[in-house]
Amino acid sequence: MTEPDAQAILAAVSDAYKQFAEYEDAGFVQSGVRSLVRFETRFVRGRLFEFAFSSDPAGGGDLRPTARLKAGPDGFEFWTLKGAPELGSLRLAVAALTGISGGAAHGAASLLLAEVGGWLPTDLRQPVLLPARVVAGVTCLHIRGRHPRWLGEHSVFVQEDVHLIRGRISHGGLRVSSIVTSEEYTEYETCSAS
Repeated sequence: MTEPDAQAILAAVSDAYKQFAEYEDAGFVQSGVRSLVRFETRFVRGRLFEFAFSSDPAGGGDLRPTARLKAGPDGFEFWTLKGAPELGSLRLAVAALTGISGGAAHGAASLLLAEVGGWLPTDLRQPVLLPARVVAGVTCLHIRGRHPRWLGEHSVFVQEDVHLIRGRISHGGLRVSSIVTSEEYTEYETCSAS
């Protein structure tokens, strides 16, 4: 039996997310320089996309609701702690939440919904398969590669049997404007799809 190829695994993950009829997750994003963000995603193809997150701006363990996005055939609801700007599309709403959620708003949404756009966690260049790693109690394939557009490397942790992404790391050196960010870790503590 041959060892799976990193590029083939990423392609299988991309295909799986495009075919999921339903998807749910809950997890967190942690950075060495920023506070914790907790998030939840729910998705039913053609009927619902919902994303919410809470943050701990003071770093004292006091999580508070920060934003919520709910989209369906009849439009969408968008709320943030700072108010709800008028946004004309799901793509703009996800983009508005991406940075302040540590990328969590874009992670699953970009794989589930083509209209969200942006770079996909499965778009890594020169991916390599590294030794397996346990994420949220699940043994996962570990793939590391270069961001397709910016400096820096990323890792994705894939639950092999169902091709779900269970974790991601943006390794130090990612350049955002003129600032070099530190490592950012995203973990999907619970994740299911069908």
